[in-house]
Amino acid sequence: MASYYDKLKRDLDLSAAEGLITAAQASAVYERSLANRLLAQWKAVHWIALFSGILIAAGVSLVLAHNWDKFGAVVKISGFLLVFAAAAEAAMRLEDRPAAAVPAEALWFFMPVIGIGLYAQIFHLSGDPMKPYLVWAALSLPLALLAHGRRSAFLLVILLFGTLFAGTLTPGSMLSLVSRYGAEALPPWWHWPLALSVLGTASAVGLYRRCHSASRLLGAALAWVVMLLLADTVLKVRSEAFVLLAVSSATALWVAWTPAEERGEARLPYLAWFANVYAMTFLWHHSPRHQGGADSPWGVVLVWALFAFALGSVALKPLLKDAGKGWEAAFKAALIAPPLAAFLLFGATEVHAKAIALFANLIICAAGAGLIWNGAMENSERRINYGIAAVSLIAVTRFVDLFGGLLNSGLGFIGAGLGFAALATFINRGRKALIQSAEEAKR
Repeated sequence: MASYYDKLKRDLDLSAAEGLITAAQASAVYERSLANRLLAQWKAVHWIALFSGILIAAGVSLVLAHNWDKFGAVVKISGFLLVFAAAAEAAMRLEDRPAAAVPAEALWFFMPVIGIGLYAQIFHLSGDPMKPYLVWAALSLPLALLAHGRRSAFLLVILLFGTLFAGTLTPGSMLSLVSRYGAEALPPWWHWPLALSVLGTASAVGLYRRCHSASRLLGAALAWVVMLLLADTVLKVRSEAFVLLAVSSATALWVAWTPAEERGEARLPYLAWFANVYAMTFLWHHSPRHQGGADSPWGVVLVWALFAFALGSVALKPLLKDAGKGWEAAFKAALIAPPLAAFLLFGATEVHAKAIALFANLIICAAGAGLIWNGAMENSERRINYGIAAVSLIAVTRFVDLFGGLLNSGLGFIGAGLGFAALATFINRGRKALIQSAEEAKR
Protein backbone atom coordinates (compact mmCIF):
# COMPACT_ATOMS: atom_id res chain seq x y z
CA MET A 1 0.00 0.00 0.00
CA ALA A 2 2.96 2.32 0.54
CA SER A 3 3.65 2.63 -3.20
CA TYR A 4 0.11 3.92 -3.74
CA TYR A 5 0.60 6.65 -1.15
CA ASP A 6 3.99 7.56 -2.61
CA LYS A 7 2.34 8.05 -6.01
CA LEU A 8 -0.49 10.01 -4.39
CA LYS A 9 2.02 12.34 -2.73
CA ARG A 10 3.87 12.88 -6.01
CA ASP A 11 0.61 13.67 -7.81
CA LEU A 12 -0.46 16.09 -5.09
CA ASP A 13 2.94 17.83 -5.09
CA LEU A 14 2.79 18.11 -8.88
CA SER A 15 -0.72 19.55 -8.71
CA ALA A 16 0.44 22.09 -6.15
CA ALA A 17 3.44 23.02 -8.31
CA GLU A 18 1.16 23.59 -11.31
CA GLY A 19 -1.13 25.80 -9.26
CA LEU A 20 -4.15 23.50 -9.39
CA ILE A 21 -4.27 23.38 -5.60
CA THR A 22 -2.29 25.04 -2.84
CA ALA A 23 0.55 23.34 -1.00
CA ALA A 24 -1.50 23.42 2.21
CA GLN A 25 -4.40 21.69 0.48
CA ALA A 26 -2.08 19.03 -0.95
CA SER A 27 -0.65 18.35 2.51
CA ALA A 28 -4.12 18.21 4.09
CA VAL A 29 -5.42 15.77 1.47
CA TYR A 30 -2.37 13.52 1.91
CA GLU A 31 -2.64 13.51 5.71
CA ARG A 32 -6.38 12.81 5.52
CA SER A 33 -5.73 9.88 3.19
CA LEU A 34 -3.07 8.45 5.49
CA ALA A 35 -5.36 8.76 8.50
CA ASN A 36 -7.81 6.30 6.95
CA ARG A 37 -5.20 3.55 6.54
CA LEU A 38 -3.56 2.08 9.58
CA LEU A 39 -0.58 0.58 7.73
CA ALA A 40 -0.29 3.21 5.00
CA GLN A 41 3.05 4.53 6.28
CA TRP A 42 4.62 1.11 6.61
CA LYS A 43 7.40 0.46 4.13
CA ALA A 44 9.46 -2.65 3.47
CA VAL A 45 11.93 -1.69 6.21
CA HIS A 46 9.15 -1.72 8.81
CA TRP A 47 8.01 -5.22 7.84
CA ILE A 48 11.60 -6.46 7.80
CA ALA A 49 12.17 -4.92 11.23
CA LEU A 50 9.03 -6.59 12.57
CA PHE A 51 10.10 -9.93 11.10
CA SER A 52 13.57 -9.55 12.61
CA GLY A 53 12.04 -8.89 16.01
CA ILE A 54 9.94 -12.05 15.73
CA LEU A 55 13.01 -14.11 14.76
CA ILE A 56 15.06 -12.72 17.63
CA ALA A 57 12.25 -13.42 20.09
CA ALA A 58 11.91 -16.96 18.74
CA GLY A 59 15.66 -17.55 19.07
CA VAL A 60 15.76 -16.26 22.64
CA SER A 61 12.76 -18.44 23.47
CA LEU A 62 14.50 -21.54 22.13
CA VAL A 63 17.65 -20.82 24.15
CA LEU A 64 15.61 -20.27 27.30
CA ALA A 65 13.53 -23.39 26.70
CA HIS A 66 16.69 -25.49 26.36
CA ASN A 67 17.98 -24.27 29.74
CA TRP A 68 14.60 -23.68 31.40
CA ASP A 69 14.96 -26.14 34.27
CA LYS A 70 18.22 -24.52 35.37
CA PHE A 71 16.48 -21.28 36.39
CA GLY A 72 14.54 -20.79 39.60
CA ALA A 73 11.09 -19.21 39.86
CA VAL A 74 12.46 -15.85 41.09
CA VAL A 75 14.96 -15.68 38.24
CA LYS A 76 12.27 -16.47 35.67
CA ILE A 77 9.85 -13.81 36.91
CA SER A 78 12.61 -11.22 37.35
CA GLY A 79 13.92 -11.87 33.86
CA PHE A 80 10.47 -11.46 32.41
CA LEU A 81 9.93 -8.15 34.20
CA LEU A 82 13.27 -6.84 32.94
CA VAL A 83 12.41 -7.74 29.34
CA PHE A 84 8.94 -6.24 29.77
CA ALA A 85 10.38 -2.97 31.09
CA ALA A 86 13.04 -2.88 28.36
CA ALA A 87 10.46 -3.38 25.61
CA ALA A 88 8.25 -0.62 27.03
CA GLU A 89 11.18 1.78 27.39
CA ALA A 90 12.42 1.05 23.87
CA ALA A 91 8.97 1.53 22.35
CA MET A 92 8.59 4.93 24.02
CA ARG A 93 12.11 6.23 23.38
CA LEU A 94 12.28 5.10 19.74
CA GLU A 95 8.89 6.39 18.56
CA ASP A 96 10.58 8.54 15.92
CA ARG A 97 12.44 5.50 14.52
CA PRO A 98 9.74 3.07 13.30
CA ALA A 99 12.23 0.38 12.26
CA ALA A 100 13.05 -0.14 15.96
CA ALA A 101 9.82 1.07 17.56
CA VAL A 102 7.51 -1.30 15.66
CA PRO A 103 9.01 -4.59 16.96
CA ALA A 104 9.47 -3.08 20.43
CA GLU A 105 5.82 -2.01 20.60
CA ALA A 106 4.68 -5.40 19.29
CA LEU A 107 6.76 -7.13 21.96
CA TRP A 108 5.38 -4.77 24.61
CA PHE A 109 1.82 -5.58 23.58
CA PHE A 110 2.29 -9.37 23.70
CA MET A 111 4.44 -9.47 26.85
CA PRO A 112 1.50 -9.52 29.33
CA VAL A 113 0.02 -12.74 27.98
CA ILE A 114 3.50 -14.28 27.91
CA GLY A 115 3.94 -13.29 31.55
CA ILE A 116 0.56 -14.72 32.51
CA GLY A 117 1.44 -18.01 30.85
CA LEU A 118 4.85 -18.00 32.51
CA TYR A 119 3.35 -17.41 35.96
CA ALA A 120 0.78 -20.16 35.46
CA GLN A 121 3.45 -22.59 34.27
CA ILE A 122 5.79 -21.89 37.18
CA PHE A 123 3.15 -22.25 39.87
CA HIS A 124 1.04 -24.88 38.04
CA LEU A 125 -2.11 -22.77 37.94
CA SER A 126 -5.24 -23.53 35.91
CA GLY A 127 -8.74 -22.16 35.60
CA ASP A 128 -11.01 -20.12 33.39
CA PRO A 129 -9.23 -19.64 30.02
CA MET A 130 -10.88 -16.23 29.52
CA LYS A 131 -9.31 -14.63 32.61
CA PRO A 132 -5.79 -14.38 31.12
CA TYR A 133 -7.15 -12.65 28.03
CA LEU A 134 -9.10 -10.13 30.10
CA VAL A 135 -6.02 -9.42 32.23
CA TRP A 136 -3.96 -9.10 29.05
CA ALA A 137 -6.46 -6.60 27.67
CA ALA A 138 -6.48 -4.61 30.93
CA LEU A 139 -2.67 -4.44 31.02
CA SER A 140 -2.51 -3.42 27.35
CA LEU A 141 -5.19 -0.73 27.61
CA PRO A 142 -2.82 2.09 28.73
CA LEU A 143 -0.46 1.25 25.86
CA ALA A 144 -3.32 1.31 23.36
CA LEU A 145 -4.60 4.67 24.62
CA LEU A 146 -1.29 6.48 25.14
CA ALA A 147 1.01 5.14 22.42
CA HIS A 148 1.79 7.52 19.58
CA GLY A 149 0.90 4.95 16.91
CA ARG A 150 -2.37 3.07 16.57
CA ARG A 151 -0.97 -0.44 16.16
CA SER A 152 -1.53 -1.46 19.78
CA ALA A 153 -5.07 -0.07 19.77
CA PHE A 154 -5.78 -1.98 16.55
CA LEU A 155 -4.59 -5.24 18.16
CA LEU A 156 -6.39 -4.54 21.44
CA VAL A 157 -9.77 -4.11 19.72
CA ILE A 158 -9.28 -7.44 17.92
CA LEU A 159 -8.29 -9.06 21.23
CA LEU A 160 -11.36 -7.70 23.02
CA PHE A 161 -13.81 -8.76 20.33
CA GLY A 162 -12.18 -12.19 20.08
CA THR A 163 -12.45 -12.59 23.86
CA LEU A 164 -16.06 -11.39 23.76
CA PHE A 165 -17.13 -13.91 21.11
CA ALA A 166 -15.16 -16.83 22.56
CA GLY A 167 -16.00 -16.08 26.19
CA THR A 168 -19.73 -15.45 25.88
CA LEU A 169 -20.29 -18.51 23.67
CA THR A 170 -18.13 -20.92 25.72
CA PRO A 171 -19.98 -22.71 28.56
CA GLY A 172 -18.42 -22.29 31.98
CA SER A 173 -16.27 -19.19 31.40
CA MET A 174 -16.61 -16.01 33.45
CA LEU A 175 -18.09 -14.29 30.37
CA SER A 176 -20.32 -17.18 29.36
CA LEU A 177 -23.90 -16.37 28.43
CA VAL A 178 -24.79 -19.89 27.29
CA SER A 179 -25.95 -22.78 29.44
CA ARG A 180 -23.70 -25.77 30.02
CA TYR A 181 -24.28 -28.85 27.92
CA GLY A 182 -27.12 -30.89 29.37
CA ALA A 183 -27.97 -28.24 31.98
CA GLU A 184 -31.05 -26.05 31.98
CA ALA A 185 -29.71 -23.34 34.30
CA LEU A 186 -28.30 -20.24 32.63
CA PRO A 187 -25.14 -18.42 33.82
CA PRO A 188 -25.45 -15.75 36.56
CA TRP A 189 -26.94 -12.40 35.55
CA TRP A 190 -23.73 -10.51 36.33
CA HIS A 191 -22.07 -12.10 33.30
CA TRP A 192 -24.12 -9.73 31.14
CA PRO A 193 -22.69 -6.43 32.49
CA LEU A 194 -19.20 -7.89 32.24
CA ALA A 195 -19.72 -8.93 28.62
CA LEU A 196 -21.27 -5.57 27.74
CA SER A 197 -18.34 -3.77 29.38
CA VAL A 198 -15.94 -5.71 27.13
CA LEU A 199 -18.03 -4.73 24.11
CA GLY A 200 -18.15 -1.10 25.23
CA THR A 201 -14.40 -0.96 25.85
CA ALA A 202 -13.60 -2.43 22.43
CA SER A 203 -15.91 0.03 20.70
CA ALA A 204 -14.66 3.02 22.70
CA VAL A 205 -10.99 2.25 22.00
CA GLY A 206 -11.69 1.68 18.32
CA LEU A 207 -13.56 4.97 17.97
CA TYR A 208 -11.24 7.02 20.19
CA ARG A 209 -8.02 5.91 18.49
CA ARG A 210 -9.71 5.61 15.07
CA CYS A 211 -7.91 2.32 14.46
CA HIS A 212 -11.08 0.64 13.20
CA SER A 213 -13.90 2.20 11.23
CA ALA A 214 -17.23 2.77 12.95
CA SER A 215 -18.81 0.54 10.32
CA ARG A 216 -16.67 -2.46 11.25
CA LEU A 217 -17.22 -1.94 14.97
CA LEU A 218 -20.99 -1.79 14.41
CA GLY A 219 -20.86 -4.91 12.25
CA ALA A 220 -18.94 -6.84 14.91
CA ALA A 221 -21.44 -5.77 17.61
CA LEU A 222 -24.44 -6.78 15.47
CA ALA A 223 -22.81 -10.11 14.61
CA TRP A 224 -22.38 -10.77 18.34
CA VAL A 225 -26.04 -10.00 18.99
CA VAL A 226 -27.12 -12.38 16.22
CA MET A 227 -24.86 -15.11 17.65
CA LEU A 228 -26.52 -14.69 21.05
CA LEU A 229 -29.92 -15.14 19.41
CA LEU A 230 -28.75 -18.36 17.75
CA ALA A 231 -26.93 -19.79 20.78
CA ASP A 232 -28.50 -21.35 23.87
CA THR A 233 -28.76 -18.10 25.83
CA VAL A 234 -31.60 -16.27 27.53
CA LEU A 235 -32.13 -14.59 24.13
CA LYS A 236 -32.33 -17.77 22.05
CA VAL A 237 -34.80 -17.97 19.17
CA ARG A 238 -35.44 -21.22 17.35
CA SER A 239 -38.21 -20.48 14.86
CA GLU A 240 -36.89 -19.91 11.35
CA ALA A 241 -39.01 -16.81 10.85
CA PHE A 242 -37.50 -15.02 13.85
CA VAL A 243 -33.96 -16.06 12.84
CA LEU A 244 -34.44 -14.70 9.32
CA LEU A 245 -36.09 -11.54 10.65
CA ALA A 246 -33.19 -10.95 13.07
CA VAL A 247 -30.45 -11.44 10.46
CA SER A 248 -32.26 -9.32 7.86
CA SER A 249 -32.88 -6.52 10.37
CA ALA A 250 -29.25 -6.60 11.53
CA THR A 251 -27.89 -6.25 7.99
CA ALA A 252 -30.30 -3.38 7.28
CA LEU A 253 -29.19 -1.65 10.49
CA TRP A 254 -25.53 -2.13 9.58
CA VAL A 255 -25.96 -0.41 6.23
CA ALA A 256 -28.24 2.31 7.59
CA TRP A 257 -25.95 3.29 10.49
CA THR A 258 -22.67 3.13 8.60
CA PRO A 259 -21.46 6.76 8.75
CA ALA A 260 -22.03 8.70 5.53
CA GLU A 261 -18.31 9.45 5.15
CA GLU A 262 -17.53 5.70 5.29
CA ARG A 263 -20.46 4.42 3.21
CA GLY A 264 -18.71 4.89 -0.12
CA GLU A 265 -15.70 2.78 0.90
CA ALA A 266 -17.34 0.33 3.33
CA ARG A 267 -18.02 -2.87 1.41
CA LEU A 268 -18.68 -5.26 4.30
CA PRO A 269 -22.19 -3.95 5.15
CA TYR A 270 -23.29 -4.30 1.53
CA LEU A 271 -21.71 -7.75 1.26
CA ALA A 272 -23.58 -8.82 4.41
CA TRP A 273 -26.86 -7.50 2.98
CA PHE A 274 -26.21 -9.25 -0.34
CA ALA A 275 -25.22 -12.53 1.36
CA ASN A 276 -28.41 -12.48 3.42
CA VAL A 277 -30.64 -11.89 0.38
CA TYR A 278 -28.70 -14.43 -1.70
CA ALA A 279 -29.15 -17.05 1.04
CA MET A 280 -32.90 -16.31 1.01
CA THR A 281 -33.04 -17.35 -2.67
CA PHE A 282 -32.34 -20.95 -1.61
CA LEU A 283 -35.58 -21.08 0.38
CA TRP A 284 -37.10 -22.34 -2.88
CA HIS A 285 -35.97 -25.80 -1.74
CA HIS A 286 -36.98 -25.24 1.87
CA SER A 287 -39.41 -27.61 3.58
CA PRO A 288 -40.94 -26.54 6.90
CA ARG A 289 -39.61 -28.51 9.81
CA HIS A 290 -40.23 -28.69 13.53
CA GLN A 291 -38.18 -26.09 15.36
CA GLY A 292 -35.72 -27.35 17.96
CA GLY A 293 -37.15 -25.83 21.11
CA ALA A 294 -39.21 -22.82 22.10
CA ASP A 295 -38.35 -19.19 21.49
CA SER A 296 -37.21 -17.21 24.50
CA PRO A 297 -39.53 -14.30 25.36
CA TRP A 298 -36.53 -12.00 25.73
CA GLY A 299 -35.21 -13.15 22.37
CA VAL A 300 -38.53 -12.46 20.68
CA VAL A 301 -38.61 -8.97 22.21
CA LEU A 302 -35.07 -8.30 20.98
CA VAL A 303 -35.89 -9.48 17.44
CA TRP A 304 -38.94 -7.22 17.29
CA ALA A 305 -36.83 -4.34 18.65
CA LEU A 306 -34.20 -4.93 15.96
CA PHE A 307 -36.89 -4.95 13.28
CA ALA A 308 -38.56 -1.78 14.59
CA PHE A 309 -35.21 0.00 14.89
CA ALA A 310 -34.21 -1.09 11.38
CA LEU A 311 -37.54 0.02 9.94
CA GLY A 312 -37.35 3.40 11.67
CA SER A 313 -33.70 3.95 10.74
CA VAL A 314 -34.23 3.18 7.07
CA ALA A 315 -37.41 5.24 6.89
CA LEU A 316 -36.18 8.33 8.74
CA LYS A 317 -32.43 8.58 8.08
CA PRO A 318 -31.08 10.17 4.88
CA LEU A 319 -28.93 7.38 3.48
CA LEU A 320 -27.55 8.64 0.16
CA LYS A 321 -25.60 11.86 -0.20
CA ASP A 322 -26.29 13.98 -3.26
CA ALA A 323 -28.77 11.46 -4.69
CA GLY A 324 -32.19 12.14 -6.06
CA LYS A 325 -35.36 11.18 -4.23
CA GLY A 326 -35.92 8.30 -6.63
CA TRP A 327 -32.57 6.66 -5.91
CA GLU A 328 -33.00 7.30 -2.18
CA ALA A 329 -36.41 5.60 -2.18
CA ALA A 330 -35.11 2.65 -4.22
CA PHE A 331 -32.13 2.22 -1.88
CA LYS A 332 -34.35 2.26 1.21
CA ALA A 333 -36.80 -0.18 -0.37
CA ALA A 334 -33.97 -2.62 -1.11
CA LEU A 335 -32.76 -2.40 2.51
CA ILE A 336 -36.11 -2.96 4.19
CA ALA A 337 -37.46 -5.55 1.71
CA PRO A 338 -35.61 -8.58 3.23
CA PRO A 339 -36.96 -8.05 6.79
CA LEU A 340 -40.46 -7.57 5.40
CA ALA A 341 -40.11 -10.73 3.31
CA ALA A 342 -39.24 -12.68 6.46
CA PHE A 343 -42.85 -12.26 7.62
CA LEU A 344 -43.92 -14.73 4.93
CA LEU A 345 -41.99 -17.44 6.76
CA PHE A 346 -44.32 -17.17 9.74
CA GLY A 347 -46.81 -19.18 7.66
CA ALA A 348 -44.33 -22.10 7.67
CA THR A 349 -45.50 -23.61 4.38
CA GLU A 350 -43.58 -24.45 1.22
CA VAL A 351 -45.61 -21.87 -0.70
CA HIS A 352 -44.48 -19.11 1.65
CA ALA A 353 -40.85 -20.24 1.44
CA LYS A 354 -40.97 -20.27 -2.37
CA ALA A 355 -42.53 -16.80 -2.34
CA ILE A 356 -39.63 -15.50 -0.23
CA ALA A 357 -37.10 -17.12 -2.59
CA LEU A 358 -38.76 -15.58 -5.63
CA PHE A 359 -38.90 -12.20 -3.90
CA ALA A 360 -35.19 -12.44 -2.98
CA ASN A 361 -34.27 -13.20 -6.60
CA LEU A 362 -36.21 -10.15 -7.71
CA ILE A 363 -34.52 -7.97 -5.07
CA ILE A 364 -31.02 -8.96 -6.26
CA CYS A 365 -31.94 -8.52 -9.93
CA ALA A 366 -33.47 -5.11 -9.20
CA ALA A 367 -30.44 -4.07 -7.13
CA GLY A 368 -28.08 -5.22 -9.88
CA ALA A 369 -30.06 -3.39 -12.55
CA GLY A 370 -30.11 -0.28 -10.38
CA LEU A 371 -26.33 -0.39 -9.92
CA ILE A 372 -25.80 -0.79 -13.67
CA TRP A 373 -28.17 2.06 -14.47
CA ASN A 374 -26.75 4.35 -11.80
CA GLY A 375 -23.20 3.49 -12.83
CA ALA A 376 -23.94 4.39 -16.43
CA MET A 377 -25.54 7.68 -15.37
CA GLU A 378 -22.87 8.62 -12.83
CA ASN A 379 -19.93 7.39 -14.97
CA SER A 380 -18.96 4.79 -12.33
CA GLU A 381 -17.23 1.72 -13.75
CA ARG A 382 -17.19 0.07 -10.33
CA ARG A 383 -20.96 0.23 -9.89
CA ILE A 384 -21.48 -1.19 -13.37
CA ASN A 385 -19.20 -4.13 -12.54
CA TYR A 386 -20.93 -4.73 -9.19
CA GLY A 387 -24.37 -4.72 -10.82
CA ILE A 388 -23.32 -7.12 -13.57
CA ALA A 389 -21.68 -9.42 -10.99
CA ALA A 390 -24.91 -9.57 -8.94
CA VAL A 391 -27.12 -10.34 -11.94
CA SER A 392 -24.62 -12.87 -13.30
CA LEU A 393 -24.43 -14.71 -9.98
CA ILE A 394 -28.20 -15.06 -9.85
CA ALA A 395 -28.32 -16.21 -13.49
CA VAL A 396 -25.65 -18.88 -12.95
CA THR A 397 -27.14 -20.06 -9.65
CA ARG A 398 -30.64 -20.39 -11.05
CA PHE A 399 -29.34 -22.16 -14.18
CA VAL A 400 -27.62 -24.79 -12.04
CA ASP A 401 -30.73 -24.93 -9.86
CA LEU A 402 -33.11 -25.57 -12.74
CA PHE A 403 -30.98 -27.49 -15.21
CA GLY A 404 -28.44 -29.15 -12.94
CA GLY A 405 -30.18 -32.49 -13.51
CA LEU A 406 -29.13 -32.37 -17.17
CA LEU A 407 -25.45 -32.47 -16.21
CA ASN A 408 -25.35 -36.26 -16.19
CA SER A 409 -23.68 -36.83 -19.55
CA GLY A 410 -20.88 -35.49 -21.71
CA LEU A 411 -23.30 -33.73 -24.04
CA GLY A 412 -25.00 -32.09 -21.07
CA PHE A 413 -21.70 -30.67 -19.83
CA ILE A 414 -20.77 -29.49 -23.33
CA GLY A 415 -24.13 -27.77 -23.72
CA ALA A 416 -23.83 -26.11 -20.32
CA GLY A 417 -20.30 -24.97 -21.14
CA LEU A 418 -21.39 -23.44 -24.43
CA GLY A 419 -24.31 -21.73 -22.71
CA PHE A 420 -22.07 -20.20 -20.06
CA ALA A 421 -19.55 -19.14 -22.72
CA ALA A 422 -22.31 -17.34 -24.62
CA LEU A 423 -23.52 -15.73 -21.39
CA ALA A 424 -19.98 -14.60 -20.51
CA THR A 425 -19.51 -13.11 -23.99
CA PHE A 426 -22.82 -11.26 -23.81
CA ILE A 427 -22.11 -9.93 -20.32
CA ASN A 428 -18.56 -8.84 -21.19
CA ARG A 429 -19.69 -6.99 -24.31
CA GLY A 430 -22.47 -5.28 -22.42
CA ARG A 431 -20.11 -4.33 -19.60
CA LYS A 432 -17.55 -2.85 -22.01
CA ALA A 433 -20.25 -0.93 -23.86
CA LEU A 434 -21.55 0.59 -20.63
CA ILE A 435 -18.07 1.48 -19.41
CA GLN A 436 -17.19 3.00 -22.77
CA SER A 437 -20.34 5.11 -22.73
CA ALA A 438 -19.49 6.25 -19.20
CA GLU A 439 -15.96 7.23 -20.28
CA GLU A 440 -17.31 9.12 -23.29
CA ALA A 441 -19.73 10.97 -21.03
CA LYS A 442 -16.79 12.09 -18.86
CA ARG A 443 -15.18 13.72 -21.87
